[in-house]
Amino acid sequence: MDRYNRILISEDYLRALSDSKLRSLFLDIRSQINKGRRKRYNVRALEEDFCWIQLEMQLRSEVRASKKKTRIYYKSKQ
Repeated sequence: MDRYNRILISEDYLRALSDSKLRSLFLDIRSQINKGRRKRYNVRALEEDFCWIQLEMQLRSEVRASKKKTRIYYKSKQ
């Protein structure tokens, strides 16, 4: 852990989080980045974690949209 008391963020860790926990982590990391920038700290590691979190959120959103399109497709076939 470092100055921000960060946990180790891995792909497996992010995949295991619920949507609400992932959103909460997203907001927390974003807040830490903004505070660190104001205090002129090096926030590069936080920014990297933030990118991974954003990617996971985007992937989940795309999967949800894909599933929705599939459901609509099958309903129209019936």
